[in-house]
Amino acid sequence: MKNKGIQKPKAVIHWLKPVPLCIVTVLLLLSCGGFILCGYMATIPAYVVYAITLYFVCRLAVVSFFAYKHTIKPALLHHTFAGQLFRDYSFRTVIFTYLSFAATAVFAVFKLIMSIYTHSAWLAVFAGYYTILAISRFVIIWFHRYNDAKADKLLQEYKVYRLTGFFLVFINLSVLVACWFMYYQNKKFSYPNFIIYAVAAYTFYKITIAVINIFKAGRHKRPLLSAIRQIGFADAMVSIVSLQTAMFSSFGNGHNNERILNALTGTAVSVLILTAAVYMIIHAAKQMKILIKEGENNA
Repeated sequence: MKNKGIQKPKAVIHWLKPVPLCIVTVLLLLSCGGFILCGYMATIPAYVVYAITLYFVCRLAVVSFFAYKHTIKPALLHHTFAGQLFRDYSFRTVIFTYLSFAATAVFAVFKLIMSIYTHSAWLAVFAGYYTILAISRFVIIWFHRYNDAKADKLLQEYKVYRLTGFFLVFINLSVLVACWFMYYQNKKFSYPNFIIYAVAAYTFYKITIAVINIFKAGRHKRPLLSAIRQIGFADAMVSIVSLQTAMFSSFGNGHNNERILNALTGTAVSVLILTAAVYMIIHAAKQMKILIKEGENNA
C-alpha cells in the first residue's frame, strides 16, 4: 500500500510554481517602467523586454486561472461566507456595494478636503458628486441590513429603487455643473502620459462590467439589485467624460473644439443619466401602485 504522505512534497512544489513566475513578471514590469521613465521606451532593448514581459504576463495569467479554478475556488466554496459569495448573486452584489460605498466615501472626503485647501470650485463639484454617490449606496446598504426580512420586501425595494432614481437626478445636476466648468472655464482632468493608458483601460473595463451587470440584475427581477447596478452604470458614464478630458489634456492641442466636445459628451452623459432616473421613478411608482392594490385585495 502506497504512503499518501509521499505526495506532500509534490503538492508543495505545485503551490510554489507560480511564485518565481510572479517574481520574474514583476521584475520585468518594473524594467518596462524603467525604460519608459528613462526615455528609452522606443529602443531595441526595450522592445525585447516588452516582448518577454508580454510572454510572462500571459503565462502568469494562464497559471493563475487554472490555480483559481482547480485549487483556490474549490477551497473557498467550503467556507460559509466565501461559498455564499460565489453562489448567491444577490449577496455578492450587496457585499461589493459595501466596498464601493467605502471607496466612494473616501473619494468624497478627499475631494472635499482638496477643494477647501486649494479653493477649487471644480474639485468641490466632484466632492458633491462623490457624496451623492456615497449616500445613494449607503441607503441601499441600510435597507438591505434593516429591512431585508420585512413581509412587504418587494414594495420596500421599489421604494429604494424610486429613491435611487431621485439620487440619479442629483448626480445628473453635478454632471451638468461639471460641463459648465469644462466649457466656460476649460476645466479638465490630467494624468502623466504613461498613466493615461491605464486609466483608459480601467474606464473601458468599468463600462463593460457596468453594462453586463445591468442585464444580470434585470434577469434576477429584484429592484434593489437594479438600483445598485444603475448607480454603477451612471458612475461608469461619468468616467467617460473624465477620460475624454484627460485624453485631450494629454494628447490635444488646446483647440477650442476640445472644450466643445467635452461639453457635448458631458451633456450626452447627463441626458442618459436623467433618462434612467426618470424611468426608474415612473416604473417604481407604477409597480408600487400594483403591489399596494394587490395587498388591499388580499387583505
